[in-house]
Amino acid sequence: MKGVPDSVRAASLHGVHGAHWQAVEPGRALHWPTPVCAAGEPVDLLRWLAPAHPDLGVLTVPGGTVHGRAGWVWTADDLLVEDVSWHFDRVSQADAAARLHTHPTVTLPGRVLSLLTDWGGENHAHLLYDALPRLDLFERAGGATTDVDTVLVHERAVTSGWCDELGLPRERCMIAEPDVRYRCGELLAVSFPGTSKALMPWAAEFLRVRLPARPPRTGRRRLYVPRTTTRLMRNEAQIADVLAPFGIEAIDPESAPHREVRSWFADAELIVGPHGAGLADLVHCRPGAVVLELIPTDHPFPYWYAAAQAVQADHRYLACPSTGDRSDDDAGPSVHDAWCDVALLRTALDRIVLDLAARRQ
Repeated sequence: MKGVPDSVRAASLHGVHGAHWQAVEPGRALHWPTPVCAAGEPVDLLRWLAPAHPDLGVLTVPGGTVHGRAGWVWTADDLLVEDVSWHFDRVSQADAAARLHTHPTVTLPGRVLSLLTDWGGENHAHLLYDALPRLDLFERAGGATTDVDTVLVHERAVTSGWCDELGLPRERCMIAEPDVRYRCGELLAVSFPGTSKALMPWAAEFLRVRLPARPPRTGRRRLYVPRTTTRLMRNEAQIADVLAPFGIEAIDPESAPHREVRSWFADAELIVGPHGAGLADLVHCRPGAVVLELIPTDHPFPYWYAAAQAVQADHRYLACPSTGDRSDDDAGPSVHDAWCDVALLRTALDRIVLDLAARRQ
C-alpha cells in the first residue's frame, strides 16, 4: 500500500470506484421485542442494537488489501472499506486504522476470498457469528470456493474442523497471520453479515444447516455455562448451590469437540450462564428452549438476546451487579467481575421451571 494519511479515508461497499458490488441480502428493518427480565432490576439491552441493516453482499476489489487480524479491507487507492467491519462507519476512527500501513505485506496472486472478521482470531463467538456466515453471502452471490485461489481464514476455523465441515478446500485455505496485510490480485470482500452485536436469522439458519447438531436425545438437559477467564462471577459456589436442585449441570465447551458441544445445546430445554462466548452455541437450541443470561451491569450487551431471537429461543436475563463501572459510551468488553443475587436467581429458576412444566401438559 501507499502511505496511509493521518486522516484515514473511508468508503462504503457501494462507493468504491473500479470495484464490483453484488447485493445478496436486501436491507431491512429489524424488530426487537422487549427483553424479558427474569427477576430483579431491568437493564437496557436494546441500546446497542441497530434498527435496520443495509444491503449485504460481496465486493470484488481489484488489487485490494485485507488485514489479517481484523479483516479490514483497503482498496488499491487507499480507501478503507467500512462495511466489512463490525465497527461499520466507526472503523476509520479507530487508532489502529492509521497504523496498519506499518505492518508487513504479503502478495497473494489470483482471486482471494476473505472470511476474516474483527476479533475472529481471539473469540469463538465472533468467529462463529461474524466470520462464517460470510460464506453464505458469497455462495448466494454465485461464488464457489473451488473458483478462488485462496480463502483467508482465522486459525481456529481450521483447527476446530469448521473449514472441513463447511466444504472449504483445505488446499485453498490459508490461515491469516495477525498483523500481516495481504495484497490480493482480486479480493472478494464480503460485507459484515448483518449488524454488530446481533446474529441475523438467515445467518443462524446457515450455521444450523452447515454445522449441524445431533438430533436431541431427550430434549430435557439443563446446562450451566460458567465463565473461566475474565468477567467472572465472584460467587460461583453459591450459584452452584442454587442450580443443583434444579438439575442444572455445569459444562465446559472447551472440553469436547465442537460437534459434541453444539449437540449439548440442541438437547437442552434450559441454558443458564453469564454473558460470554460460551453461550454462542445457543444458535443450535430448539425453538422455545429457555436461555437465562446472567448479565453484568457493566457489560449489558445484547448478543445472546439477539441470537435467541434468531432461533426463536426464550431469552430471559438477570442483571448481576458488576464490581466496577465504565463510561456509558464504552462499547468494548468490561474487565470487571460481577455478583449474582442468588435469591433472585432462585426466583427466576422457579418461574422458568413452572413454565417448562406447563408447556409439557
